[in-house]
Amino acid sequence: MNNRSGSPRVRVLGLLLGACTLWLVVQNTLLAFALLWTEPRKVLTVGSVLLKAGAALVSGFWASPAWPLLAGAAVVAALAVPALMGRAADREVLHG
Repeated sequence: MNNRSGSPRVRVLGLLLGACTLWLVVQNTLLAFALLWTEPRKVLTVGSVLLKAGAALVSGFWASPAWPLLAGAAVVAALAVPALMGRAADREVLHG
């Protein structure tokens, strides 16, 4: 089975993906600072609403009587998914 992860095409596509991701991070950061500079009250209001919503969701999770089962399922999934993906990649047939 041939491994195409080292081919120049894959490297170029990876570099393009990295460059686009970097550009989106820089662009969104600049836009957030520009919005914060022009409308600080609105940005702080939206930020506080998002923070409160996140706190409400997290507190609801920990208050649930099933939180140990949910946390255990999250740990099992976090451990199982990489192993399953690795096995699936080994069985993949590359056409072309």
